[in-house]
Amino acid sequence: AYSSSSGSSEWNHNEAAVQQCKEFNCPSESLEKALPSSKMLLTSVSLLNGGLAEHVQALKPDMVLCDAFFPAGSLVSEIIGVPCVTSCSSHFFGREERDRIMGFLRDLDYNQESCTLLEKKYGISYDAADTFCNYSDYTICWTVPQFDTSAETNSIQRPQVHFWGACWPADIEAKQQGLDEVRGGFSLTALKQRKVEGDTILYCSMGTLLGSNPDAADSTPVFSNLIQLYGGKPKTTLVLSVGKKYDLKKLGKKLPCNVMIARSVPQKQVLELADVFITHAGSNSVNEALFQGCGMVCVPVFGSQLINAKQVQALDCGLFISNPDKSGFCKQGLSHVTSTELKKKIDEVLRSKERAAACEHMQTKLQSRHAFLHQRAMNELASYIIASESDTSSKGPHHWKGI
Repeated sequence: AYSSSSGSSEWNHNEAAVQQCKEFNCPSESLEKALPSSKMLLTSVSLLNGGLAEHVQALKPDMVLCDAFFPAGSLVSEIIGVPCVTSCSSHFFGREERDRIMGFLRDLDYNQESCTLLEKKYGISYDAADTFCNYSDYTICWTVPQFDTSAETNSIQRPQVHFWGACWPADIEAKQQGLDEVRGGFSLTALKQRKVEGDTILYCSMGTLLGSNPDAADSTPVFSNLIQLYGGKPKTTLVLSVGKKYDLKKLGKKLPCNVMIARSVPQKQVLELADVFITHAGSNSVNEALFQGCGMVCVPVFGSQLINAKQVQALDCGLFISNPDKSGFCKQGLSHVTSTELKKKIDEVLRSKERAAACEHMQTKLQSRHAFLHQRAMNELASYIIASESDTSSKGPHHWKGI
C-alpha cells in the first residue's frame, strides 16, 4: 500500500522523507546524511498523507502497539481514537532531557512544516522534540528501575512507565544447547572452546547504526586499537562484531588468529562468555550485558548512549570513555579513543572484584524481572486495554477480544 515512487514494492524510509520534504518545498539535499531521528517525523507525515490512518482504521484494531522512536504509530492512534501502547527501546527521556538533547529538531524547516500540517489536518499539536519520545499512557521500558532512573521518576510521578525487564526469550538456555552460530566465519562453538581453555574473552560491538549511516562516527579507531592491544596476546580472544556495511579493508588483510571478526554475532550468547564488553552503550546492548552480568567499557557516541554510559559507571558495572564533543554527537569521530585509554579501562574492569559484584547484583535484578515479562506482563497489558476501552466508550466500542 505504501510502495515507493520508483515502483519498488519495498517502502524506503529515506526516499519517503526526501519526497515529503520536496512537497513542503524545503531543501532535501542534507536528508541522506541526516541521522534517522532527524527525519522520523517527516517520514511519519508522509505515511499519513499516503493513507496510513485510514488503512489502520479499516482493520478495527483494539489498540496500536508501536515503538516510541517512530511517531507514526502514536499519531495514528490519536487520529483514529484507540489506545496506544508504546515500546521504549531506548533511555526514557524526561522533559528537560528532551529539550536539551533533541530541542534542535524544532528548528528544522521540514519538521516545522510537519507540525503545521498535523495541526491543520488532524488537530494534533505536536512538538518535534518528541520525535524520538512518543510515549503513551502505557509505555513499556525494557529494563529495570535501577538502571533507567528517569523512567523510574516518571513512574512515581505518573503511572505511565511499565518496566518489563530485558527483552529475553523465556527458553534461551534450552536454545543455547548445541547452538553453533556461524556468521561470516564466526563460530560460537569455537568461542566456547576458547573459554573452556581459559582465554579471557573481550567482545566489542559499536552497534548497528555506526558504520551504516554516512554521517555516523567511524568505529575503526576502536577496532584497530583493540587489535593492536590484544591481537596475538596469549590466553586472550578478541571478538569484533562490525556490522553489515563496515569496510573490512580498514583493518588490514591479515588478522591475528586470536581475533574473531564477523558482521554479526549471537550477542546474548557471546555476552554470557565475555569478560568485558566494549560497547557504544546503546540501550539494548547495555541491558543485555547487565542481564548476563558482563562488565563494560562504554564508548558513547550520541544521544542516549551518553546517558547509558554514565549510568553503567554510576552502578559500578563498568567504565566509560568521555566524548569530548560538547555537542554530544561526536562529530569529530572516535580518535579520542586511544589504545592507552582503552587498555586502562579494560584492565580496571577485569581486575575489580567490587565491579564484578555490582554486575552480579544488577544481573539478579534483571533476571528477577524476567519472570514478570513471561508470566504477568500480558495480563497487565490486557487489563490496561480493557480499562481504556471503557474510558473511550463514547467513541464507540472496539470489540476487545482479550489476549
